[in-house]
This record gives sequence, C-alpha cells and structure tokens, in this order.
Amino acid sequence: MMKLFDLIDNKVVISEEAYLLKPFKVIWDRDKTKTKEKALAELAYVYFMEDYKSDFSDIVDEEERKQEVVASLMLPSGWQEDEVVSGARLFYRKRSEEILPLLLLKSSKKVLDDLRRYFKDIDFAATDSSGKPKYDIDKVTKVVARSSQLLENLEKLEEQVKKAVQAKSDMVGSKQKAVFEDGI
Repeated sequence: MMKLFDLIDNKVVISEEAYLLKPFKVIWDRDKTKTKEKALAELAYVYFMEDYKSDFSDIVDEEERKQEVVASLMLPSGWQEDEVVSGARLFYRKRSEEILPLLLLKSSKKVLDDLRRYFKDIDFAATDSSGKPKYDIDKVTKVVARSSQLLENLEKLEEQVKKAVQAKSDMVGSKQKAVFEDGI
C-alpha cells in the first residue's frame, strides 16, 4: 500500500518518495514556477480523486467527483486533466488497491450508488405497455427496509479496510532487526 500522500491539517502532504516516482515527478518537474502551486494542486487532485480516505471518496460517480475536486482546488481557470495527470491517477490507483477489502469497498459503494439512482427514478404511477404498474411497491419497500442493514454492513467494511490498510502499512514500515544485526 502506497503512503505517498496524506492529509494533515487540511493540506495534502506529499512524501519524499512520491517525488522519486515517475508519474508524480513529471507533474512536479513540468511546473517551472518557484512555488509549484500548480504541481501541488495537481498532486492534490490525484489524491482527492483516488485515495479512499479522501473527503471526496463518497462521491461514487467519477465525473461528479471530478467537478467537485476541481472546484475545490486552486487549479488554473479552465484546467483539464491531461494524460500526465491521468497516468498519475492510474498509477496511484493501481498501487493503492492492493488489498481485497478496499476493492470490495469500492465495488460495494458503486452497487449502493446504482441502487440509489434506481430508487430515485421510481415512479409508482408508471405503467408498462399492458397498463400494469411498472414497479412492485411491496418489493421496493422490502429493499428500502433492508437499506439500514446495507449501510451498517458498508460501515463495517470501511472499518475492515482501515484496519487492513493500517496493518499493511505497519508491516511495510516496521521491519524488526535480527538478533546481532547491530553487532555484539
């Protein structure tokens, strides 16, 4: 699991290792300004679009999330994601989704968002070509009744993801020394 970006005091903090990885280094190097504001904003964009801990991760629809993230960052007027930023996002996503619970969490959020969209469009007055009601009220109310259980399960899955991510980062960052490694 990559630990390249973190959110500290409402600012995206970029680890030193991130500057060494080509997709992120290209973004950094192409910003020739002294303050690197555009590079920092584009790297923040990558984080907010791809990291499960991002404040925008609850927005399942990618286009909607893009609009929200771009509007919230200090990107130049008319900024569009180019292939360099897209490549950095893809790289970050691949390196971040190494654990199964995170993949399952993302898929579960997508399913629940699809269900939400389906319910949004239900019209109980709608009929099919033979004049029968298009939607079965009993079936819909049963699914709605189960919704709280679905949300509880999603929260449990999010907790499992947090634990799995923490365990993975603990394994990577806390190598124990062997006996006599420092000498006698």
